[in-house]
Amino acid sequence: FEEGIEQGSHATALRNLTNLLQHRFGPLPTTLTDALGSLRAARLQALFDIALEVETLAEFQASLPSNGLIAPNGQSA
Repeated sequence: FEEGIEQGSHATALRNLTNLLQHRFGPLPTTLTDALGSLRAARLQALFDIALEVETLAEFQASLPSNGLIAPNGQSA
């Protein structure tokens, strides 16, 4: 039961964040959406707040965990 709640929370947080980013910055690189999909719901919610404040998509990407998934230009690292 709790796993289902977590999955729903994750899906909602991911949808909200990607909708916000697309509205502000246009189409998102697949590498970015893939990386966001791998993050936990709590991290996605924190990134939503960051997405409200940044001026550019590159600035948002710089706030992502430095796991090598995304380079600042949106390409796979």
